[in-house]
Amino acid sequence: MSELEELAKGMEIPCELKVPCQPPEWLDKDKYNRGRAFFENNTLSVLVSNYRNLVMGLSISNLCDVLVLTQKSETMKKARLRYFDTGYFMTKWLQGPPPWEDDHLYHIVNTYHLKAAEKFRKMTKEERKLEAIEKLSELNEEENFTLLNEKLDHVLLTGLEAVKEGQFSSKSFPVYDQYMKCDVIFSQFDMAMVQVAFFASVVVFPQKYGMPTSFSSAEFDDFLHMWRVFGYYLGVEDKYNPVRETVEETISLLWDTGHQLLIPSILNLDRTGIHMGKVVTKGFGADYHLLIYITSLSYGYEIKHLWYEFGFKQKFIYYWTIFWLEWIYPVSIFRRWINTLTLKAMKKMHAKRRNNIENNS
Repeated sequence: MSELEELAKGMEIPCELKVPCQPPEWLDKDKYNRGRAFFENNTLSVLVSNYRNLVMGLSISNLCDVLVLTQKSETMKKARLRYFDTGYFMTKWLQGPPPWEDDHLYHIVNTYHLKAAEKFRKMTKEERKLEAIEKLSELNEEENFTLLNEKLDHVLLTGLEAVKEGQFSSKSFPVYDQYMKCDVIFSQFDMAMVQVAFFASVVVFPQKYGMPTSFSSAEFDDFLHMWRVFGYYLGVEDKYNPVRETVEETISLLWDTGHQLLIPSILNLDRTGIHMGKVVTKGFGADYHLLIYITSLSYGYEIKHLWYEFGFKQKFIYYWTIFWLEWIYPVSIFRRWINTLTLKAMKKMHAKRRNNIENNS
């Protein structure tokens, strides 16, 4: 049985979403601190990976439908606020006190999840899906992207169908099929997939996210150990934590997750997934279709229909992004400068957001 199939056993096990009272026995504080340093030394790589993982992860209907039902991120305005908050929490985790010294942020996040779990766990998957569609139908026309009001929306769906019929006509996805039949939400597997979104792409495709060729496997080991700790404090049991004992085992699991869960989710993308992906890209000034194209290409399949319909601006952004991430950012002098600017910008944005929350409370 593969690591992914072992992890998939957690689909039917609800996560208790409780913060443990004690740190894990396997905690290595030195590795944890080196993992934090990894983020500061590779800030842009990690953040770009996080954002693309978020957009692609919204293709997974089990996670996407619940997000719609919470009504915290189904419009561009709400998405900006929600994911600024997510960035704030992540920054505090990465640069604030370690969780065994101060775990109040983990209590806050787990409480958010627990409230949603208590509200929607009694519904079946089909009931959640239909309710999510109904919620989005209530939006005004300008905010409702399920209407597929852009030409590229239709091109995307046509392109995905072509990829499905061409590269995947005889391919089966048993883990995906199992997941799509599962009624349990906020399961151990769900929370593992949420955790994966924060580190998967930069670990599996390091050079595509600007990692210098000189980085070592030991640095990834430290970074992953830190995320293993975060998962532990978010209620993920050790046997369902996607960070395994070795870097090699973790990368293998992440690779299988991408090919056995993410790819079929994108191939079966529905209107709800398109809507949620577009609010989180348009809300931050990004191009949804371009991000889908770029990330899909990383996994080895090209949505050619999109490329043929992209305009000059989109193709320029595509090549500029590759040049910037894969050639400029890896150069140490530029890397240090960009990291410094990025961290300062993050602190400024999160301080402003925190002040707004305090003033409105």
